Amino acid sequence: MRANACIASKVRIEGGDVTWNGNEATLSLPAPVQKPEAPIHWQTPPTTAYATLAKHDFTISFSDRFQPSSVLLKTVTAGGPVQIVGDDGLPITTVASSVVSTFGTGGAYWNQYYPEDSEDGLLVPMNAWEDRGHGLRTWLEAWIVKLPLKEDCTFDPYCNSQIDTLAEETVLESGWDITNEVPVIWSVGWLTNYSVFALVNQNTSVTRNVIRFLQLGHFTEADPTGAERFYENRMTARVVYNNVSPENGAAELTFEFEGACCDSFTDNGAELCE
Repeated sequence: MRANACIASKVRIEGGDVTWNGNEATLSLPAPVQKPEAPIHWQTPPTTAYATLAKHDFTISFSDRFQPSSVLLKTVTAGGPVQIVGDDGLPITTVASSVVSTFGTGGAYWNQYYPEDSEDGLLVPMNAWEDRGHGLRTWLEAWIVKLPLKEDCTFDPYCNSQIDTLAEETVLESGWDITNEVPVIWSVGWLTNYSVFALVNQNTSVTRNVIRFLQLGHFTEADPTGAERFYENRMTARVVYNNVSPENGAAELTFEFEGACCDSFTDNGAELCE
């Protein structure tokens, strides 16, 4: 118990509410506010019912009095598909309760444009204006994009998004991210889009045991006579959700920490960790 109390005092997690249970910490990331109405297509009025993105920035910082031997992301809970991105800008894990069967199945030729798996790109929202057998309507989707999106706003304020197949760098190489919070694509129904990861309305309750060991930065030694230092690691949780239900943009992450921890030092001719 004393070791767990030490870990809880030497690990700082910021960006939301944190509760500790032994050596496990649960970070609750808050729900965003509802965003205003947005135009989808000139055949339908502006609406608040669209897929959009909540970006939750958070940090995990380690005291130089704690030497982590294991940092485990155990569970992820959200009201939509969610992706955790590390300090290096690379995805750690991406989860949904129901994944579209064609996602990542493009094969050799299409893999230059579409992701091979859910960590091969960035999670973004997409609103597909398309007839899928029941008339034109908006389909709320979560995509993993390997290449950046480009927009054609010839009919402003209505913009059509497309994958930029001429991009020289992937999104993970360039650091690209969406700037339009309500991206829309006027789809061609016969063309399979291997970027479509999940449908938002099928993923309003996502809870997954992910078991991802994280490689986070920390100090390798402490100066017992000096001030305590903290090594900060920045991370982001990306949640795609229906703007009508902003509470679905919230998320919870549970981490488990193991390692050597010092509450204090005692001078017995040499500094002794206690």
